[in-house]
Amino acid sequence: ISGQVPARLVLYLLSWSGFLVSFMMRTDINLAIVAMVEEPTQAESANATDEYCFAYDSLQENGRTKVVDYGGTLQWSSDIQSYVLASFYWAYIVSQVVGGLATQKLGTKRVFGYAQLATALCSLSIPWASETHYAIVILLRSIQGFASGLTWPAMYALVGHWIPVPERSRFMSSFQGFSIGIGITYPLCGLLISKLGWRSVFYTTGSIGVLWCFIWYLLAFDSPEMHPRISLSEQQYIKENTVNTYESSRKTKVPWGQILRSMPAWSIGITTFGRIWVHYTFIVPGPKYMKSILGFNIEA
Repeated sequence: ISGQVPARLVLYLLSWSGFLVSFMMRTDINLAIVAMVEEPTQAESANATDEYCFAYDSLQENGRTKVVDYGGTLQWSSDIQSYVLASFYWAYIVSQVVGGLATQKLGTKRVFGYAQLATALCSLSIPWASETHYAIVILLRSIQGFASGLTWPAMYALVGHWIPVPERSRFMSSFQGFSIGIGITYPLCGLLISKLGWRSVFYTTGSIGVLWCFIWYLLAFDSPEMHPRISLSEQQYIKENTVNTYESSRKTKVPWGQILRSMPAWSIGITTFGRIWVHYTFIVPGPKYMKSILGFNIEA
């Protein structure tokens, strides 16, 4: 298929699937932790549902509360659970700065690929770590957060080398693979937990991550010049319609003063902050809230 399938199309699919897999491994524990932790003992009575804001019908059986046991054995307090969920984001912001510098020295193929592989290996290790000590889980999640933060600047750099200026807006839509990843992960995790137990969640997402890394290393290249199968016509088209991002960035002084005084820039920053705040409020503590407060079972 050398020259038959545009290399830019392959790169688009790699980017889309890469962010999809990345967010699967990022969000899997948000739902899995509901089944990992041992359910507190409750008396079965007709009034037991009063503890929930909403009594889901499937939890009722002959007027009694039906407590679903998902095999959780971890005796983690609410504080520990919060630390486990939050630890992913502790180094996430810092690593995005590191990711830009690392990509300039090592290239996107290495930075993005190694980051995904590290995240996948951590996912595969979480079942063992959970039964050893919660501190190891926090460490693994922190590593995952740091690694995931590297992926965004790495992919932005690849766009500068590969994607002609007229096509960049369309290519950036591949980053929305993360939305599909979140949408797939929760129903998939619910099914896996109910059928195979919570450990299967991490084995599944981690294995998918390792498989993706294998495909990435076969098909991804840092520049068109390094691609062994790209057609000459596509390579020439890319060369004529792209700019050298690194060279141009060295010659251009960033107008920080104008940026900080710009009302449109502030409005974009504030609205983006609010959007991300709401987004993570739903996806991080959301499953725990629906289980503990609303009384939904994990498949709902």
